Amino acid sequence: MHLKELIEIIHIDSTDTLEKVFTTDLNVNTSLPRHKKFLKFIDGYVVSIVVEKKYIDKDYRSMYSNYYSKVFKHYDRFVKRVHFFSRKIPGKEIFNLDNYQDSYIGFCTVFNLNISCIGKTVFDHKKLGKTYYVLGHDFEVEVFGKVLSVHGFPFSQQDTNVMVCAHTSLWMVLRYYSSKYSEYKEVYPFQINSQTKDLRFGRHLPSKGITVHQICEIIASNNFHPEYYSKKTYEVVQFEKIIYRYVESGIPVIATTKNHAVVIIGHTCKKNGISEAEAKIICENELKKMKEKRPYANIKCGYLSSYYLQESM
Repeated sequence: MHLKELIEIIHIDSTDTLEKVFTTDLNVNTSLPRHKKFLKFIDGYVVSIVVEKKYIDKDYRSMYSNYYSKVFKHYDRFVKRVHFFSRKIPGKEIFNLDNYQDSYIGFCTVFNLNISCIGKTVFDHKKLGKTYYVLGHDFEVEVFGKVLSVHGFPFSQQDTNVMVCAHTSLWMVLRYYSSKYSEYKEVYPFQINSQTKDLRFGRHLPSKGITVHQICEIIASNNFHPEYYSKKTYEVVQFEKIIYRYVESGIPVIATTKNHAVVIIGHTCKKNGISEAEAKIICENELKKMKEKRPYANIKCGYLSSYYLQESM
């Protein structure tokens, strides 16, 4: 197999725009709002893209082996893994990508199901011009034996069959913990889906969603002790401060409404760097507008300042 069939460097310029590359080279439907928002988030920062064309991704294989390989339609076993750099990388440097660590923005996986989907993603938000306080960890990737590292919080879109928004929010939180702390094992999408035993609201696959109590059940199955807070029980300010303290303690928070779930991973800071009382809970009305937001979003609502969150889209 020729090297170009396995990996390729693409430069972003006036001819090959980021949108064109995702449409032509990655077969992503960039007309979908969720993909437009994704591209908008990184557009202007990316100069070079390195595409691994036949990458074996553990998270996608979990979904493929247990669901997509068993349906009456062919789906590819492989995904594309895409690396983003803020510098131009010559083609001859494909075996020396570690020399460009300082310009490494992050990576994502792309797979095509009924609709194109962006899987495991980690971006360094500071290299994308964001100055918020955000939870994160150093994630390492290896390309031709060279190791690259990116500090960020894991993100993924929902495939809507194995994982919907709540499952994906759980995956983000659990992957953050398993990457940062050795006492937590790595958990994959199908495992998360099948960890709830309460099937009163429907079967595991294809998933139609899960309840808050099922979310807590899955968290508990992974050696955590979930704490549930309802906004109805607290004064607005008190409720917001509870969330703020968790985030400041390095604990991501899954926030839910009647039909959606997101992960709160950080908050804005004052210009002088003081972040005391700067976090603010996302109101239900604002959260309903989050359906087509980008991976990391800053939502203003309520009493204090603003939370930094990410959702599965």
